[in-house]
Amino acid sequence: MRRVAAIAIVIAACSQHESRARLPDPMEAARRCAKALNDASTSDPALHQRTIVDGCRETIVEPVCRDAWGAYATTPPAERAHYLLVKCAEAYCAKLPEPRPQACLGIADRADAVLVQGRELWHAIHLFDLGKDATALIEAVPERVVQVPTPTQLPSQSVSWRIPLVTITTDAVTLEWRAPDGGTERALAIPLAQFDCKPLRDALANEVVRTWPNTVRPTRSKQLLLVADKDAIYETVLKVWKCAEDRTGVRQLYPDVTFSTQ
Repeated sequence: MRRVAAIAIVIAACSQHESRARLPDPMEAARRCAKALNDASTSDPALHQRTIVDGCRETIVEPVCRDAWGAYATTPPAERAHYLLVKCAEAYCAKLPEPRPQACLGIADRADAVLVQGRELWHAIHLFDLGKDATALIEAVPERVVQVPTPTQLPSQSVSWRIPLVTITTDAVTLEWRAPDGGTERALAIPLAQFDCKPLRDALANEVVRTWPNTVRPTRSKQLLLVADKDAIYETVLKVWKCAEDRTGVRQLYPDVTFSTQ
């Protein structure tokens, strides 16, 4: 009987293979970024962030994240760090190998936590796109204290956006909602022997309509976390996975599925 652990091995192998050829000249891109980080320390404070963006943008491979760096100057200063983190998490979280950064599980509400999540995410992205040596070159630049404007209320505090967490054990399939503050709410639990896609699909569809009422394909990534017991049967996991992402209707449900085993 095939087991879910085999899926994780294949996914990890594919991710590792892809990361070796993500950028044609990673060391040159890293050198330009490191120079920008050094130059920024002596530039006009008003130009500090612009210097870093111009020098480090090309270390990013995924277009959505790279474009977010390009739009940095036109983003309100108090929202820049949060905006960049959200867009780059959307672009990379489904591609990064395990263990993924905390930002992939939800963006923090506090400004200081956003900065911590950002450092972790950039490290993972640089390893994925540039490799170990180029990442080390960038991270060798000493950190300097920079006054970054922070908002009194981050955008994530003004919206209700919950990530669905579907867990498959040897006995049941459960759905929980993970809120931006880290809290969880159990939505349903279905005995595995009686699993029916409809209750799960209906719960996910209702949340999509509630959260994104006016669009079929919202710009914010619709991410779903799928966790399976290591002894779960492959066919069961595949059936739940297809039910959760559901590409059959007019509205997509959660096409960005992040899979892991426990």
